[in-house]
Amino acid sequence: MDINRKEVTIMMKYLCLFLFLLSYQLLADGVRIKSFDLNKDGIKDRFEYYQGKKLIRLEEDRNNDSKIDFITIFNDSTFYKIEKQDSTNTGKFDRVVSFKSIGKGKTRIQTKRDSNGDGQFDINFFKTVRSIQKEIDCQEDPQKLGEIDDLSTASYYAAAELNNGLLPTDFGYKIDKVCIEKWGNGFPEIVKDSIETGLKCLSDLAKNSPDKNNISGAAKNYKEIEQLLSKKKVSLLCSEEDYNWTGTRAHASASVNDKIKSLGIGHPFISINPKIPKMSKAATDVEISAMKKTIFHEQIHNLGYLHGHGVEYAYTCGACCFKDYGGDEGKKAACKVCTGNYKNASEKKYLEDIINFSKLTYNEGLGQEAVINYLKENPKSIYGMANLSKITSDVFNPIGYHLALLIESKNSNISKEDQLRLNQAKSRKPDDGNQAGEILANVYYQLYYEKNGDAAVSILDANKELLKNEYEKMEAKSEHTNYMVAELKETTYNFIFDMWVNRYGANPKVEANSNESVAAKAYKLHQFFE
Repeated sequence: MDINRKEVTIMMKYLCLFLFLLSYQLLADGVRIKSFDLNKDGIKDRFEYYQGKKLIRLEEDRNNDSKIDFITIFNDSTFYKIEKQDSTNTGKFDRVVSFKSIGKGKTRIQTKRDSNGDGQFDINFFKTVRSIQKEIDCQEDPQKLGEIDDLSTASYYAAAELNNGLLPTDFGYKIDKVCIEKWGNGFPEIVKDSIETGLKCLSDLAKNSPDKNNISGAAKNYKEIEQLLSKKKVSLLCSEEDYNWTGTRAHASASVNDKIKSLGIGHPFISINPKIPKMSKAATDVEISAMKKTIFHEQIHNLGYLHGHGVEYAYTCGACCFKDYGGDEGKKAACKVCTGNYKNASEKKYLEDIINFSKLTYNEGLGQEAVINYLKENPKSIYGMANLSKITSDVFNPIGYHLALLIESKNSNISKEDQLRLNQAKSRKPDDGNQAGEILANVYYQLYYEKNGDAAVSILDANKELLKNEYEKMEAKSEHTNYMVAELKETTYNFIFDMWVNRYGANPKVEANSNESVAAKAYKLHQFFE
C-alpha cells in the first residue's frame, strides 16, 4: 500500500495526540487528571487535576506508600491555595495550611494542626509574609567586559513592540525590551543559560538522590519549572521604576494574585532592579554570574515558595546550582536541602539541615525563622528552644548565649543532644549588647516556649527605654557593634510584628480590639521603636 508524505504527517499528528491523551483521565464533570511518576519507580505518585487549562487540584504520594498524603487546592473561594497533609501516615489529614492575599503585597498564612491525633486542630496560628518575593543584592564588581554589539538591537525592539514591549522566546520567557537596553543583546542568552543550568542541576540532584524511593524536592521542582516554562508566559522585566529597590536585585510573583499594576503585568513574573548593571551594556563577569543565579532563584518563587514559610528552596537551590558564598561545605549543605524529601518545614530533619546551611552561608536569619515556625507548631519544645539559642549565637548576636543560660535555669530535664546545642550557644560569650541580649532572650522564651504574649509584650514595654538607649550607645561605639544593633533591632521588630499583626501569643479572653490586648500593646511599642 502506498502512503504519501502528507498522509504520514497526518497519521503522526493523530498518534502524538493519542499518546498525549493517554496520560490524562477524563472525569464526568470535564475535569482532566494528568499523572506522573516523579521518582521513576513505575508507580504514579503525582496527580494534577485540570479544569480546562487551569490547574485546580494537586494530589501527591510523597512517601511512596501508594497513598495520597499531600493535597493542594487552588483558587478556593477564600484562599488562593490550601495545602492538606497527612504528616503522620495514619490516613488522616492532620495539617492544613491556607494562603490568602490581604493586599499591600502581603499574604496571610494560616496553619492548623492536630498534634495528638484526636481529630481536633489544637494548633492554630497566622503568619504574614511578602507575597512578592525578593533577593538581596550583595555583589562586588571586578573587571568589565567589552561592550556588546548593537547591530541587531532594532530587530529585538521590533519583535518586542509586536508583543506589548515583551520579546517572545522559545524557552519559556517574554523579555522586556528594556532588559536589552540595560544588558545588551546577550541578555536572552543569560536567561537561557540560567534556566538550563538550573534545570540540569535539579535533574542531576534528583537522579543522584540517596533516597531513591521517595520524591526528592529537586525532582518535584524540576517538573514544576518545566511545566511553567512550557506555557511560555513568564514575564521578565527591567522597567519597574516605582519599586523600592534598596538592597534588592530582583523580586518575583508567587501567586495568581500578584501583579505589577504600573506595568499591567500579572503572575508569573520576575522583575529585575533597573539600576543594574551599573554600566549599561557593559555588565561585569560578577554581575552576569549573579544575574544567572538570581533569575533561577526568582523562578523558584514563581512556583509559590515564600521566604519565611515552608522549605527554603529558593536560596538553597540557587546556592547549590550556582556559585555562592560558603565554600564547598556551604554548597553541600545547600544541595542537601534542595534535594531533600521533607514532609514539611516543621520536620526535625529539615530544621537541622536549614540551620546548618544558614550557619555555613552566614544567613542565620533563614535558620531563625525556620526554628520559630517549628516552635509555633511545637510549643514547650526544649529541642526547638535549644536550636533557637544555637542559631541566635554568633559574633553579631548576643541573644543565644543568654537564651541558653535561661533555658538551663528553667528546665532540669534536658537531653544530651539539646545540652550540646546549648553548650555551643554558650561557647560564644558576647562582649557587647548583654543587657539587650538578656531582655530579648526572655521575650523569646515567653513568646515561643510559653506562648505567653502578655508576658512577652510586658517585658518589652518595661525595658523599652533601656533597649533604645543601649542601641544608641552601641551604634556610636564601633562598626562591629553597629552590626549587632542591626541584629537586635530586627529581632525586636519581629517580636512586635508577630504579636501585633499575627496576634501570636494573644490571650483569647481579651478582646482583640481592646487597649489591653497583646496586639494593641505591641502596636504602641511599634510606634515607640519606629
